[in-house]
Amino acid sequence: MIIGLATKTGSGAQLTGPKEKAATATAPSEASSGPKQTQDEVTLSASPGLRMEQKISQMRTKIEAQEEFLSQYEYVPNQVLVRLKNEVSNLESFAADYGTTVLHHFDLTGLKASKASSEHLMLLDLKNNLSVAEAMTLMSDDPRVSVVESNDIVHSSETTRQSPVEPNDLEDSLWGLHNHGQDGGISGVDIGVKNAWGTTVGSRTGPIVAVVDTGVDYTHQDLKDNIFSNTNEIPNDGIDNDGNGVIDDTGGYNAGDDNTDPKDDNGHGTHVAGTIGAVGNNGKGVVGVNQQARILPVRFLDAEGAGTTDAAIRALVYASRTGARVVNNSWGGDKYNQLVMDVMADSDALFVCAAGNEAYDNDLKAVYPANYDLDNVISVTAHDRSDEFPRFANRGEKTVDLAAPGVDITSTLPKNKYGLLSGTSMATPHVSGAATLIATARPEVTNEELRFLLMNNLEQLPEKYGSRIISGGRLNVGNALERDTVAPGVVKEAKVDRVTSEKISLSWLATGDDGDEGAATAYEVRYTHGHFKSDDSSEGVPFSQGKRLEVGKPKQANQKETVDFIIPPSGKERHFALGVVAIDNVLNKGDLTTLDVTVPAAKVALEDTADTQETAFVPSEHWTKVEVEGRGQVFTESPEGDYPADRDAVLTSKKFSLEGYKNPQIHFDCKVDVEKKHDKFVVEIEKYGWFGRRSWAEVARFDGFEDWKNHKIDISDYTGRDDMRIRFRLESDRDRNRDGVYLDNIVIAERDT
Repeated sequence: MIIGLATKTGSGAQLTGPKEKAATATAPSEASSGPKQTQDEVTLSASPGLRMEQKISQMRTKIEAQEEFLSQYEYVPNQVLVRLKNEVSNLESFAADYGTTVLHHFDLTGLKASKASSEHLMLLDLKNNLSVAEAMTLMSDDPRVSVVESNDIVHSSETTRQSPVEPNDLEDSLWGLHNHGQDGGISGVDIGVKNAWGTTVGSRTGPIVAVVDTGVDYTHQDLKDNIFSNTNEIPNDGIDNDGNGVIDDTGGYNAGDDNTDPKDDNGHGTHVAGTIGAVGNNGKGVVGVNQQARILPVRFLDAEGAGTTDAAIRALVYASRTGARVVNNSWGGDKYNQLVMDVMADSDALFVCAAGNEAYDNDLKAVYPANYDLDNVISVTAHDRSDEFPRFANRGEKTVDLAAPGVDITSTLPKNKYGLLSGTSMATPHVSGAATLIATARPEVTNEELRFLLMNNLEQLPEKYGSRIISGGRLNVGNALERDTVAPGVVKEAKVDRVTSEKISLSWLATGDDGDEGAATAYEVRYTHGHFKSDDSSEGVPFSQGKRLEVGKPKQANQKETVDFIIPPSGKERHFALGVVAIDNVLNKGDLTTLDVTVPAAKVALEDTADTQETAFVPSEHWTKVEVEGRGQVFTESPEGDYPADRDAVLTSKKFSLEGYKNPQIHFDCKVDVEKKHDKFVVEIEKYGWFGRRSWAEVARFDGFEDWKNHKIDISDYTGRDDMRIRFRLESDRDRNRDGVYLDNIVIAERDT
């Protein structure tokens, strides 16, 4: 779907297919790496002589469940996308095992090195030998397969599209850039771009911004000078000179038709491009947020606004490999796709994505790619000229990042025309244009810093609307490009107020935004074992490598800040250094303040930090240790990616005693990503039954997604017992498989008093 061409509430951005199906229908084998075989499930590769009909018969129940799930969506009927493990060398042989052929083998070189980008991603033609549901079910059970997905189709739904006009001067209609109260708006409800232009108007040698959409009218009078020219490619020589996977792509790519002409015959992509970077100060039509942008046209949606997943993947990979710093995605759908998410995760680009136009709460009903939980994704909803959300705009307290102008937005249309469109599609390019302006002024800015600058320089929305999104605010790029070189002052009177085996209480006096004036924007607080390296010492850990602690927004200068940090207990006394730095809205940092803290030992019955060879757990068939940046070694049951279907992965502790304990607790750090309501991660403790029989009692349960968090579970009901064990268990059904569970710092200790 194209988000942004609909005005009727809930009428846009829908995948087609029966809508009477239950919203909780699951997607069998959406992303599985192949469970261990059972007597009833034999892979084709393991038994090539097994007749296809027999195998389909054996798996009929699963196939029917897959068919029911897919019936909610529209997809290409004779194709599937499959990612094979990197040790599989003969791709054609795999395809032949299923009576299929390879339509396309995706080149993922140039993306970040990862398990996903090192594997073989293919589009297969099923040749009417298998249905999509049959192919997905059979292939998900094949140990050679990491992920198999249907080749989904996304659609556009048009709404209020006004007749194109050819004005002499459209400046007053661009309320999103400069709102002085025209047409009933509220003065100042805009993105503050005039202030930003005092710092930079963009650069045609600056960062590339890709418009992944219906294409762009690259001959438009207000766009042609800002279209990216690929000077690393020699025109018409039949060679891929720059190695980005496309031959002779001097001005973009058409991923839908697999050619080098990204011409727009719909209008949506051209409108998006104009908001990002219509040429400024040329006396024609409109001006974009970035007056001298480098717009890379990447088409994957056709003239009707429809596109397939395989084309979307080609488009996103191309944009990344061609060097796009920012990728605008004013499109989406409500079906999760592991392969699309993996491509985005492995890119160095920042993906700015439309939240959708269905009046959804995206926390409850996801829209992708905006809902992919990735550090390089920003989800954007729309506000109008009166500082309100339009009825169509999706929102989400946990999933939608910020708002931008998205109602009655004037921009470019094909054939040198201009017109008004509304939608989160129109809000998204305001943010993409702002991001490229920032990246022009700060060429070395990271995705983390770009997100900080966009999310910490907003204007607060009225509470009625701001409470429905993460930031509570709307875009203001003028604030983000404020000319401010004065760093916040150093935090004063920092001290440790109280320390126990599992909690440290700190306080300090807040500093200001500029020295000791105003309020800083954020604190960076980190800790490390030992001490931090200072300017006059080569010993210690650099502050940037310490483990980060989350704290709230700073108070006004000279007000007292109090912060409690929960840390996992240990049976050993530990010595930490804590550091605090104040940061202002444009990333100026104050001087570092450090404190030394000695944390007393706790009374511990069991402890395993996962960082040593000695372990408190019995070796497991499924669980192992992997390295996680910033944490070292951790336990996981899915070291190679998504867990398979029908798994019961158990990590069981060695025996321990709770004799002499009054209030024991289980502590552990955990990251969970399992299918909500269907798969589960549970914590269990062994209990005694009649006649000495033992069984397992569940003491905690998790599903869905939750990033790293410390958990604490009371087990005082088991006080005084010896010969005890605990276990962690991931149980999956036959359906959608996710990244799994990660565990660290597992401790059973007496409660701190």
